[in-house]
Amino acid sequence: MELTVIIKALNEEQKIEACITSILREVKGLNAEVILVDSCSKDKTIEISKKYPIKIIQFKNHEDINCGAAVQLGYQVATGDYIYLIDGDMEMAEGFLKKALVYLKSSKDTAGVSGLIKDRDLTSASDRRRKANYESITKPINSKSLGGGGLYKKIAIDDVHYFGHSALESCEELELGVRLISRGWKLTRLPEISVYHTGHGLSDFALLLRYFKTGRFKSIGRAFKSALGKNWFWNFSKEFKYIGVAAATIFIALVNGVLSGFLNGMGAWCLINLFVWLALSIKKRDLRDALVSILTWYISLSQFFVGFLSSTKKPDEYIEYYLVVK
Repeated sequence: MELTVIIKALNEEQKIEACITSILREVKGLNAEVILVDSCSKDKTIEISKKYPIKIIQFKNHEDINCGAAVQLGYQVATGDYIYLIDGDMEMAEGFLKKALVYLKSSKDTAGVSGLIKDRDLTSASDRRRKANYESITKPINSKSLGGGGLYKKIAIDDVHYFGHSALESCEELELGVRLISRGWKLTRLPEISVYHTGHGLSDFALLLRYFKTGRFKSIGRAFKSALGKNWFWNFSKEFKYIGVAAATIFIALVNGVLSGFLNGMGAWCLINLFVWLALSIKKRDLRDALVSILTWYISLSQFFVGFLSSTKKPDEYIEYYLVVK
């Protein structure tokens, strides 16, 4: 088999049909398989997907479900020499897949290639930042990770032992990226649209709450713990410098509190955060976005320890599943 397309899906009845039909259009003429990894959807995702000639698998145990595990479960079943990862709320851009295959086949040291995500909903600051970042890309660039999915060589994934860390609810693509780069592989982002994305349409604060409830922030601690002693540890940890900034402000406040009393300690903490908020507001040109960033730092810090201290599955642990449609 030349190509496997893995779709991650959870309750995507409004978007899954467009996702699948775009994939089937793009793999036409290729020796390819399409695998839908369903995280026990409670809507009509499976019912709709059954209308198409794809393989559908579903987690057997609810406690195994998360983003990284969905990636790894698809990899367990995949037989293609090249693997394309996509979310169920995305659609493949016409023509990109074949260009990505040509690029990847011609570059021996490149493990994965992706393009630009075209967001249809720009309701949060992170959406707008991503749009601005992608609009600045005018030529192929080396990337730390292929957030938003992409095409990978199976031999590169085999070289780093697993595709998605089975204990991570987020940052699984970054964790994969640092592992690949530590082995001498490159990741490339091309200056053209690879997928169209229809997100949740949530505001900044609603999105922050959603991430908290789904345990995405805990994954940073779990991934950090898993990376201890590995040669990619520093490359991974430096992506979360903001957690160190949050910890440093609390440490300064505690020292002031011990030396000068509780109120002085709290005052020092408030002043530091006020200064940081103003500085970020100038940099981002948005007071609200700066506030969301600071809240994210402190939530990430608190959840980092929860994740770090929790028991963590082996990243390549076998995941049990049901074969819904062969």
